[in-house]
Amino acid sequence: MAKKQQRVGAAARLLWSVSPIVDIGRDGWPVKLHVQAIAALQSWCDGDGEETPERKERMADWAYAIRGACTDSKTLAHERRVLRQNPMVMGGDVVGVVTDSACYITAQDFSGWLAAHGESPGPLVQLWFEAQGVACPATAVTPAAPVESSASSAPAWTVTKPQRYSGYAAPLHRLLVTAHREGRPRPTARDVLEAWRINKPAEIAKVLPDGFDYYDANGNAKPASLEAIRKSINRLTSAR
Repeated sequence: MAKKQQRVGAAARLLWSVSPIVDIGRDGWPVKLHVQAIAALQSWCDGDGEETPERKERMADWAYAIRGACTDSKTLAHERRVLRQNPMVMGGDVVGVVTDSACYITAQDFSGWLAAHGESPGPLVQLWFEAQGVACPATAVTPAAPVESSASSAPAWTVTKPQRYSGYAAPLHRLLVTAHREGRPRPTARDVLEAWRINKPAEIAKVLPDGFDYYDANGNAKPASLEAIRKSINRLTSAR
């Protein structure tokens, strides 16, 4: 009982730290959780510190994998909810609208996705499953076939570990490793921007429409354009 109470407390704190906030203390466990909330829960282990770099790195990996299953490979059923819409202003003129949205997934669908990939739910995700009456492990679902297109039908590729990490190399390498492990096409520079717009690594100061600012070794913010990101991806990957 004490361990379960500890886990419930950890889950409540983690879900309070994500955006949008999920307040299970007030509202109870919801039927659907958004990607960042699920990744926060799945990345936690017993005895784990909630703010440790290791847990945050695992959270980033899970968020990227889950989001990719929703939007790229289409193997995870979800509901996309628009959170907010803000005008995009350039040079004093409104040139468009920036829409922030999130993918919401049921406990049953996430359980099936985990089973299909041979993964087990973390202890905090198990609390969500229990609250929703989801048996674990769930029966594995057959993933839907990925949508084929000229952009997504990338050739086989590998990830190369850099000799040293500087700038944004570390989070970019983590993102590429996760995509490769999930059997996904090599991410484009735009894919990197979109992933980090939703779940920004600590090494990144700000994600912009056509690039981002990252922290250098001295803690100063430096810009990286889409072309610079493409070159970094090319350096860290190669075709088989």
